[in-house]
Amino acid sequence: MRLGSANPSTHYRYSLLLMRPGRDAEAAARHARRAVELDPERPLYWLAQAQAEMQLSRWDAARASLEHMRARAEEPLLVEQVRVELAEIDRRREQQLRPPPRPAPPAVVVAAAAPPAPEPASSPVRLSASSPPRPQPWPPPGTLTFWGYVRGVECSADQKVLTVSNSRFSVRVRERPGAPARLVSPPAKARRIPCSLKDVEVNVVYRPAADFGPLNGELVAVLF
Repeated sequence: MRLGSANPSTHYRYSLLLMRPGRDAEAAARHARRAVELDPERPLYWLAQAQAEMQLSRWDAARASLEHMRARAEEPLLVEQVRVELAEIDRRREQQLRPPPRPAPPAVVVAAAAPPAPEPASSPVRLSASSPPRPQPWPPPGTLTFWGYVRGVECSADQKVLTVSNSRFSVRVRERPGAPARLVSPPAKARRIPCSLKDVEVNVVYRPAADFGPLNGELVAVLF
C-alpha cells in the first residue's frame, strides 16, 4: 500500500486485514471500494465491501453491495452467501435498534453500623480500570459460512480435507496442520477434527479460494 499498489487483490486483502479487531473499519471500507473500482466483476470484492459497511452500521450500503455481488455471482455457493449476509444485516440492524434493557430499581439495604476500620499501614495500591476487550466480528471478514453434514475427512501428513454437503450444495475445505480450525461445541470436547468424523451436522466457516477448483477454500472454524 505504501508503494501505491493498483492491484485490486492487494486492496482486497488489505481491507480484510483492516476489518480485524482494533483496526480501522473506515480504511477497510475505503480499500474494499478501491478493489471494486479496479475489478468490479469479482464477487468477493463486493462481499468485502459489504462486510466493511456492516462494521460501520451502513446497512443500506451493505445491502447494495450484496446486490452487486449477487448480479456477478455465478457460483451457487456465492449466491447462497448473499442470502446469509442479508439475513445477518437484518439481525444486526434489529439488534442496534432494540432499546437497551431497563435496569432494575436498586434494592434498599439497611446495614448495621460497623466498627471503624483500622487505618492502613500504607496507602492502598489503586488499580487502573482497563477498557473491556473489543468484540471480534463473527464470522471473520472475508469468510463464507456453509451449513451441511460432514460426509468424510481425508487425513494426510500435510492437510485434512472436509467434505460437507446438504441437499443443494457440497464443499471441500482444507485444514493445514499449522492453522488448525477453531472448534465450537465439538463432540466429546475434541481439540482437533477427528479423521473418523462423519454424518455430523455442522456450520463450516472458510476463506474461499481465488479460483473455484477441487478445493473450495481454507477452513477457519467448525460450529457443531
